[in-house]
Amino acid sequence: MAGEGEVLGEDTRRIVVLVSGRGSNLMALHAAISGHEAGGVACGVRARIAAVVANRECAALVWAREHQIATRLVDESRLSDRADFDVQLGEAVASFAPDLVVMAGFLRIVSASFLQLFDGRILNIHPSLLPAFRGLHTHRKALGAGVLLHGATVHWVSAELDAGPILGQAVVAVGECDDEHALAARVLRMEHRLLPLVVRRVLEQLPPAGVLPSPREAATAQAPCWPPILPRILLVEDALVAHRDARP
Repeated sequence: MAGEGEVLGEDTRRIVVLVSGRGSNLMALHAAISGHEAGGVACGVRARIAAVVANRECAALVWAREHQIATRLVDESRLSDRADFDVQLGEAVASFAPDLVVMAGFLRIVSASFLQLFDGRILNIHPSLLPAFRGLHTHRKALGAGVLLHGATVHWVSAELDAGPILGQAVVAVGECDDEHALAARVLRMEHRLLPLVVRRVLEQLPPAGVLPSPREAATAQAPCWPPILPRILLVEDALVAHRDARP
């Protein structure tokens, strides 16, 4: 795994992960890329987490430092102006020349200017089956709504909150005895499976940095449309599959 002074090979895809909390999805992605999980992201695709960037001190930053991954902190508590934060965040991420930016528990809405810097290269994982339950407190909302199915979504990031094109979803059943904590834990386990699979699929299709079509080229069909329409990934909780198979 690349540290501050390590130079990555030219054919290695560079991923920058944005975090705000404990970093469990970061850890799952790292394990998959490093080949610690069977059928990991690295299978057929050379990729590294080039850096972890956070908007606050958090457990994810500590973990990244312990694993010799480059880190950057753009501390929002020290920046009263949102525009200044957006500029500094963009500069921090851009300094690692990422092929892909992954928001994994990043609790901050990014600006249009940030999106333009990495247009078509930003993924987010959200703990609900979008378009249901956008924003925060998704498990509480799911329980309050009485839904039978809940889960997680990986999608392209767009200007509208939690509304970009969906790349994959993971589904769990909502049990009668579920509380917010129990439901969140089961969804998180599915997130750890879903995110590496989607990242791998995107990296397999991602063109080299600097060759994405401009908006004008895309509008005039002078270049392939990006981001592409990829086959969406669907994961279903094992218990839900067993329940379906047991039906008469």
